[in-house]
Amino acid sequence: MVDNHSDAFDSAFTPGPRPEVPAATSDPRTWDAPPVEPTVAAAAPSFNPSEPAPESRRRGRGSKAPAAAKPSKAELKAAKQEASKTKAPKQSRKERQAAEVRAKAVDKKSSISLGQRYGGNRKYWLLLSAALVLSPVLSLTSLAVGGAKANKSDIAAAVDQALKDRGSNFPTGQAVMWSGQVVRTWGTWDSSDQTDQRSVLLSQYLSRGLDPSAGWNGAGKQEVLYSTVNPVPTIVDANHAWVDASYQIQDGTWRCVSLPIYAYHPKGFTSATSYAFALTANPVPVACAPRTGAPTISSNQVDAAGKPTSDDQVSGQKLQTEYFPGFFAAWAASDQATLKQYATNDAELVGLGGAFDSTPAPTINEVHLPLSNGAKITSGQTYTATVSVTWTVAGSTAQLTSWYDVKLRNGGNQWFVTGEPTPVEQQTNVGGSQAGDISTPQTGDKANLWTTPKPTAPTAEKTTSPTADGQ
Repeated sequence: MVDNHSDAFDSAFTPGPRPEVPAATSDPRTWDAPPVEPTVAAAAPSFNPSEPAPESRRRGRGSKAPAAAKPSKAELKAAKQEASKTKAPKQSRKERQAAEVRAKAVDKKSSISLGQRYGGNRKYWLLLSAALVLSPVLSLTSLAVGGAKANKSDIAAAVDQALKDRGSNFPTGQAVMWSGQVVRTWGTWDSSDQTDQRSVLLSQYLSRGLDPSAGWNGAGKQEVLYSTVNPVPTIVDANHAWVDASYQIQDGTWRCVSLPIYAYHPKGFTSATSYAFALTANPVPVACAPRTGAPTISSNQVDAAGKPTSDDQVSGQKLQTEYFPGFFAAWAASDQATLKQYATNDAELVGLGGAFDSTPAPTINEVHLPLSNGAKITSGQTYTATVSVTWTVAGSTAQLTSWYDVKLRNGGNQWFVTGEPTPVEQQTNVGGSQAGDISTPQTGDKANLWTTPKPTAPTAEKTTSPTADGQ
């Protein structure tokens, strides 16, 4: 019997191999599609009675698969313990979010372009950071460039010019010497001199355009005997200054004057040559400083600590009569052999060298040996004695009295000088001004406060003008 089941009807219901469809490369959805694992197609149902039916068909619709063996409680507990050992540490919510943000940032950074990466706010902060980094470099570079423009010679020239503008290079010494000559010439005049020698001598000191007589009207007579110039001029600038001077005239009185001078280097001469000077205006008479004596001052009868002192009368008397007459005679003559008997071994005494020889020997008027109240002379200690000495000028009856401070060291029954006698700063009996304090209101003639008496105007001499024929 022929099996009629294997006919075209049977083949129509038996699926054959499915044709392969090529993937559409133009579909953008397939660019990043993950690869698909091949799967085994399920067997299609067959109507061939010779083939065995599947297991599910044999069991029937209501049949059930055999149930798997249920694990015991011990096995579940062991599995749970094993899982807890391998379990990763629990992360907080913030940590999980941070991890996710970092992962997204890495993925995003790898897929975006440089323009997108540094655009927008990122571009602003990038430029700001670059500016902050480069600003110190630019500052140092500008300083280096600026510093490179000025070398040592340029700086020295700028400093020298600034000093010149302030007059620090003004020729002070030369100006003082020159001013001394001007004062002697300017302050001397004689109306009876028909040769007008004064104008001739003054012409070398005056600037062009000044009065040839420098302010004198041509009358009277005056002669400068002596002049002195202040060694510290009042400098105005690099060329101008005021020089103060005082001069004594024939009647013994003093005058004071201020000279406006101009200092410069003559044209054609080098800067190493001496300066040239000229008066830029007439000398101006000014007030001399008042000499009223010292104001009220305190007595020096105190020790170094400011405590009151008193004189050792016994020691002072012995020094006055037995010690200082011989010492000052040897000291005035610089008699080194004799001075060794009065001085310590380490003392270096020079003396007056015989320049002021006293004949007869100098007289010791007073000796003050101040000690702190209650103190006693101690051997080996050093003290300061104030000595009044009267010198008799050799070959004359004239005498001069002066005061000295002498340092002494006590050696028991003997005294030794330790250094040169020095002029005293203040005599022991001086406690105030003899002329009075100038700030105290004075009565009477104000000229009494000045050592220079008020000059009297000389009688004007009658002069006659020469006639046309010289007679």
